[in-house]
Amino acid sequence: MDVAKLKMVGNRVLNGAWVKDIPLDGCDDLALKVRGRDNVDARRLRTRLVEELSLPAGADIPLEDLDRIGIEVIAGAILVDWNLTTEGAALPCTPEVVRELLADPDCGRMLAEAALYASAVVARTGAESFEDAAKNSETP
Repeated sequence: MDVAKLKMVGNRVLNGAWVKDIPLDGCDDLALKVRGRDNVDARRLRTRLVEELSLPAGADIPLEDLDRIGIEVIAGAILVDWNLTTEGAALPCTPEVVRELLADPDCGRMLAEAALYASAVVARTGAESFEDAAKNSETP
């Protein structure tokens, strides 16, 4: 295996790559640019947010805190860009907009699942797949 290929995988995890064809109901035309779910920034953010809870050793993290932490990690360290629109106009992929959509009871869970699925794909899919996708479409 060529070291360059390993570097390409590392680059995708750190900087992100587009993922299409997300196999979730209603996501057939969704494209997300995501970083790998365990990139260094995501791990640091997740660790800091858990430590801020100041829970006793061995205590379970309350579900509402797990949800909040998940939203923060996706918005702050995983989701880079998307092809979402609202009323025909491109919806900016800013941490604030991402947080708002992830907290929306009508679409938040689906967007979170799509982002986490895509971030797992980025870390494990070969570089050739992403290069081919990029050649086939400038904008997802």
